[in-house]
Amino acid sequence: MEEKNGPYLAMAVLCEKVLNEKDGVLSAIRIIDKIVHTIAGKEVPDHFPGGTFILNALISFKSGERGGKFKLRFIPSTPSGEKMAEFSGPLVLEEKGKSANVIINMNLQFKEIGLYWFDLYLDDNLITRIPLHIEYQKKVIATETSAHYD
Repeated sequence: MEEKNGPYLAMAVLCEKVLNEKDGVLSAIRIIDKIVHTIAGKEVPDHFPGGTFILNALISFKSGERGGKFKLRFIPSTPSGEKMAEFSGPLVLEEKGKSANVIINMNLQFKEIGLYWFDLYLDDNLITRIPLHIEYQKKVIATETSAHYD
């Protein structure tokens, strides 16, 4: 069996916000794997009208025995398989035993409901996939009616 010396994925999550504290500690706030888009009113669309959502991805790698510079790619895709805007950039692990964190701020336009995938590549190797369900819920608010009793 081939022995792998790193780098190793420590974390890859989608969340609403990432806090970067003064001491360098990161906190992922409201980790999510599902968004329910709710529209309430007297007239509500039958079909999902689409929506824009602000999300963050928090990705953390540990170097293991292998430091170096790597190409990180983060590629979302729609339920129908269409690729969305890709994030790519360098991931630098200074030396063995160190870590590197990447925060990706995303303003995403979702046009369909279903399961979206966020694929994470290091160099050309698929490291993991993060699922995100988009659901549509409509709440029709009934109009007021007056009852008349004789």
